[in-house]
Amino acid sequence: MNGLMTNAKKLLEFLKKPNVRAVLLSAGISFTAVFLFLASFGFNLVGIGGGTLAAAFQSAFFGGFTPAGGLFATLQSMGMLGTLLPVQVGVAGVSAAVISAIVWALGGGRE
Repeated sequence: MNGLMTNAKKLLEFLKKPNVRAVLLSAGISFTAVFLFLASFGFNLVGIGGGTLAAAFQSAFFGGFTPAGGLFATLQSMGMLGTLLPVQVGVAGVSAAVISAIVWALGGGRE
């Protein structure tokens, strides 16, 4: 138990460093921003969300007819099947990792 407490204290000291907090903050903010940006396109489990970019695109270019097999139809299908969500999470995660690595490399949060 003593070793566990020692390691916990070391972890807390590490997390208190300004550069570590800057990296964690940049990861959280960038993940959230990228995920919400991708989600705002409007391809979701109930179809095309009203008032979204996908709805505007569909209305402007396809009207009532969306051609099967195209990119728009594929994204709509993936959204309704729930297979688009892991892609969104993956893209957001990779983006957050890259941005965090850049913040770390540029010395973000260092005194």
